Amino acid sequence: VLRDGISNQDDFTYSTRNYNTDYIAGNVNPSQQTAIKGVMNTGHLGIIHGPPGTGKTTTLVTLIKTLLNNEKRILVCAPSNNAVDLLASKLDAAGVKVSRVGNVTRISDDLAHVTVVEKLRNHDDWQHIKKVKIEATKARKIAGNFKRKFGFKEREDRNAMYKEARDLQKWAKDLENKLVESILHDSQVVATTLIGTQQRMISDMQFETVIIDEASQALEAECWVAILKAKRVIMAGDHMQLPPTIKSSKAIEMGLEETILNRMTACIKDSYTLGIQYRMNEKILSFPNKKFYGGKLLSHISNSTHLIQERDEPLIWIDTSGCGFEEQTSTEHRSKWNEGEYFILREHFIQQIEKYEGFSIGIIAPYAQQVRYIKSQVSEDESIRVHDVTINSIDGFQGQEKDVIYISLVRSNESGELGFLKDLRRLNVAITRAKKKLIIIGDVATLSSDQTFLELLEHVEKYGLYQSAWEYMAI
Repeated sequence: VLRDGISNQDDFTYSTRNYNTDYIAGNVNPSQQTAIKGVMNTGHLGIIHGPPGTGKTTTLVTLIKTLLNNEKRILVCAPSNNAVDLLASKLDAAGVKVSRVGNVTRISDDLAHVTVVEKLRNHDDWQHIKKVKIEATKARKIAGNFKRKFGFKEREDRNAMYKEARDLQKWAKDLENKLVESILHDSQVVATTLIGTQQRMISDMQFETVIIDEASQALEAECWVAILKAKRVIMAGDHMQLPPTIKSSKAIEMGLEETILNRMTACIKDSYTLGIQYRMNEKILSFPNKKFYGGKLLSHISNSTHLIQERDEPLIWIDTSGCGFEEQTSTEHRSKWNEGEYFILREHFIQQIEKYEGFSIGIIAPYAQQVRYIKSQVSEDESIRVHDVTINSIDGFQGQEKDVIYISLVRSNESGELGFLKDLRRLNVAITRAKKKLIIIGDVATLSSDQTFLELLEHVEKYGLYQSAWEYMAI
């Protein structure tokens, strides 16, 4: 049903459940409550659209806790280990019995106690299994000590010891498998990556519900690996942010860049958007809200006017047009950087340095070479390095937030070429990382070749502060 329904873009109005939604296990706002109640009774496919800062993770934790009143176990997945770890840690903190399945080297150290491997080692029966394994190793070692030239009896003894080693090893493995099965069946949530659902220890498990977080970044193929393990799927994410990375141009031509979330959000009955954001100052939110979310997002009173300092300006564009800050291309990495934009960024940073004390700061850029360049400069700059500064690409910053965000847009050329900056979802991610202050540094003459960047500039001129980079070059 799911396969045909997703393929045909059905609205799934014909499939419902009858769970009691009078009790919601958590303190949530009205739009979160509506989403939780709606997807709880979806028959096959439900979607929670969580724009930036709207409390998607909080909503999912509350949904899962409420669902557990009706279901014994829930499968929770995401395309990346980081995303799985975030949700698993929140569930663990909320008192949900979570078992994290996957390669322990790729799981956060803070979650070691909920991994199946660690639960296995801490179980009372583990010492017995360990002893059996030791006995098997001893038997194998004794058998291996027989010399090459020996008689019939010695050969029989050696074969007997090898058989004993094999039997002991099999016994230990059987005991271990039964213990793993017991641990998983005692869990309320099994958490793993989408591909991790094929791990042997859960390969035979089936669930009523699978929840896929960050579904906007999940390839359709890997989603199906998880979907096949449950009777229904609930997806959460934001299709207005960056899609999964696909390097094959042929795969893109075949449509594999489009996610299930993107395809189904607008057409299914049980699709709900979280409408109250708790992250951004209203002036920072207003442009992406209008451009990407149809003006449907509301700012919570706790953050709608918050600033790093009273009367501070939360939205700034520093225009580098006419300054001679041309973009450069790295022949080694085939990526672009702009030294002049970092020069302006630093000058602005130094002017604000006392205001920034105690606040988190992010410096982001669309190009990896610009990120490398800024990191190298900051590493040698004590005045900036002593602050809480994180430097990363826009893609790498998705899912994060900082009090102050600097965006270096890099592109500056006579032809108005923007490259992948034309992907407006990347711009959406960049803007919506900032909580209290956003500083955009870019060449308006180049960027205004794109209508959306032109609209953003006009928005800043009307509601924020537009400055020329020349104001910082005379310092």
